Amino acid sequence: MLIDEVASHFERVKQIGPNKIMCACPLHADNKASLIISVDPDKKDGKEWVNPYCFAGCDTKELKNLLRDKGFNRFGNTIKRRSIKDPESGDTFIPRLPIKLFKEKRDQLVNEFGWDNVYMYHYITPGATNHEFSHFITRKDIILSDGTKDKEFRPHTLWRDKDTKEYKWQRKGQPKNFLRNPYIVNYGQKHKPKACFIHEGEKAVDRARSLYKDIAHVTWQGGSLAVNKTDWNQIIDFAFETIYLIPDNDEAGRKAMNTVADKLLNSDTEIYYVDTSSMPPRWDFGDIPGPDRPEEKEKMYEKVQNLLVEAQIIEWRPDTEKKNNKPEFIYINGMERFMNVESGQFLTEKGYKRKMTPVLKHGRAHEEFFTDPNSILVDKITFDPTKPPGVIKDGSMTLWNSYIPPEDIKRIPGDVTLFLEHMEYLIPDELTKKEVIKRMAHIVQKPHIKIRSILLLFSEAEGVGKTTLFLILRRFLGKKYCKQLNQRQIMGEFNEWAMNCLLIAIEEIAIKGDYSKRTTSMDILKTVISEDTITINIKNEKLFTIPNHINGFAFSNNPRPITLTKLARRYHIIKCDQLAKPPEYYNTLWNWLEKEEGFEKLYDFLMGYDISDFNPNAEPPKTVAFFDLVDATQTPLDLELDSLYQSNSWPFTDKSCLISPRHLKDALTRIKINPSINQICDWLGKNGFVNLEKQIEWTNDQKPTVWANGEVDKWKELKPKDLRNFYLQPVVDKDQFYFVDANQMKRVNALANLETLSQYT
Repeated sequence: MLIDEVASHFERVKQIGPNKIMCACPLHADNKASLIISVDPDKKDGKEWVNPYCFAGCDTKELKNLLRDKGFNRFGNTIKRRSIKDPESGDTFIPRLPIKLFKEKRDQLVNEFGWDNVYMYHYITPGATNHEFSHFITRKDIILSDGTKDKEFRPHTLWRDKDTKEYKWQRKGQPKNFLRNPYIVNYGQKHKPKACFIHEGEKAVDRARSLYKDIAHVTWQGGSLAVNKTDWNQIIDFAFETIYLIPDNDEAGRKAMNTVADKLLNSDTEIYYVDTSSMPPRWDFGDIPGPDRPEEKEKMYEKVQNLLVEAQIIEWRPDTEKKNNKPEFIYINGMERFMNVESGQFLTEKGYKRKMTPVLKHGRAHEEFFTDPNSILVDKITFDPTKPPGVIKDGSMTLWNSYIPPEDIKRIPGDVTLFLEHMEYLIPDELTKKEVIKRMAHIVQKPHIKIRSILLLFSEAEGVGKTTLFLILRRFLGKKYCKQLNQRQIMGEFNEWAMNCLLIAIEEIAIKGDYSKRTTSMDILKTVISEDTITINIKNEKLFTIPNHINGFAFSNNPRPITLTKLARRYHIIKCDQLAKPPEYYNTLWNWLEKEEGFEKLYDFLMGYDISDFNPNAEPPKTVAFFDLVDATQTPLDLELDSLYQSNSWPFTDKSCLISPRHLKDALTRIKINPSINQICDWLGKNGFVNLEKQIEWTNDQKPTVWANGEVDKWKELKPKDLRNFYLQPVVDKDQFYFVDANQMKRVNALANLETLSQYT
């Protein structure tokens, strides 16, 4: 048989069908037997076609060339490599690229996106002689406006244009369904070390490679929360004899490295876990001094050697009991999807099978899951801090609660003067300051009870430290439950960010675009603020609803961050008129928080703060800043209609009246005010009018939709033909301004005289 002849040219061959084999792929260091080759007859002439496919992502063209060299030259398309395309542009993601072209594109990237002090990394695959991964991460250290240090990352990936077929760089990461490649240095075709250090962060890797040149160094993109987004099978493929896991000296770092250990336990490699707890807080290899500080470097290097060589090194063993209690996947009947419990990623049955086949060593992952009595199947998912995590019952429904309480934070009684001074600096008014502290204390003490208003803190000066309030709360609630968003994310079609969320911070909120778009963003915020549930819309997934426990902060340096009316009830508006403090001020504050147990002291302060008189459902106090924004964000139409409405002038002579935006526009146009229908509807909506969504049969060519601002339930009960009996149409002629009733039998003068009307002409 032809399949037997094909099999004779490969290693670790396993028959998986009458005409199909699984074997080691010669294009990469493959200890997983990732290559599938099938022989399939043509339906028309019966001739046999050879079809290769590598699950590790090796180029199918390269595989066909390899088979040609072995004497096989008929290839079909029974097994196709799934191309990963951008759903919007249609461009194809390029995970690998010939070296010659790769270097050209790398130079292009440097020229196009060149920054100062940037780390530029590309990812490679063991055993790949003709190809390299084309994914770059640019990084630079920055100083935030409040004086604190931070890191800025930018992914750069290569795509092929769907029309021109040209390669082009995109300032975005790899597709969601494409696991990230680990970053590795000190490894190449000529240099293949037997040992590997795994660090958290590119900076740590760069420092370690200069100290331990005979050891490979590895990290992953995205930090401690992105461990599960990385393809750790690639590290297994390197076949190191030993791997040392070196976590950052903090809880998140240790947890992340434990997860890495779980990912690597399927290999034959000896894995050692390095205990860094004796080092300074948040320490990693990146903190080892450079050659410009030789004495400090030598002292730190000696400590590191003790960690690596002496008793501090421990062979890692998994906590099997804990691991078995937490499933890797569950199945959600209502969505017909598998869900990765750790990452929250949804998978179809095919996606689950594709992911689990290399792990289970067979292609029956789906069937095995549904026959395993320990597998967890639920009807829906939820997010509820009031209930225990995992499987819960809700009547006849079985739910999966994805909320996991954060690890207990130490409460250390102590002086919080620095925090209170910062609050006084941001909010000099004593009553307003106390109200904000109560809000923060409520979020910490009762994260499950939402506050039905949002705090907007804005200033015209940058770098005053507004975002510090959110960062403090994020520390106490858990980073994964707190999201920093921008307006584009809030207004986007998809709101995956709202899953598993307790607190949002909307950064740099500002008025942009036309008035209708501004109000749209506010409408979205109103839903997030006030509704008890929120509908989650994830691309390519069914809609589902979860409890809404989201509290909100918004920050801006724009003098007009949002539009407001006097009727707005869900916004606590505070303006900071202070100038930014010198960097030393913020350095002192954050040094106290991070290194002098400031977070622990502040946690104790907020947990013990008296919130007995704080009502999370109450309307927040209206500040001077609130009314200033109301005045500042009024359009000319707003001012005109507000004046008419407040003076009971046309067409608002009756506070329980019916208004047609179409007819109102006609009347306004005649007196030289020319708004759009949308602008009029926006004003009506902001001022309490409700669209009855009924058309009155006015004339043969006019069937206006009407709005009401009083007795809405009464109006909604009436049929359109009955509504017309209560509707007055505004009319303007050369003499006067008046209403005409539905029967056009009488005129009602809405203004005292023409002199009153003249103010609008």
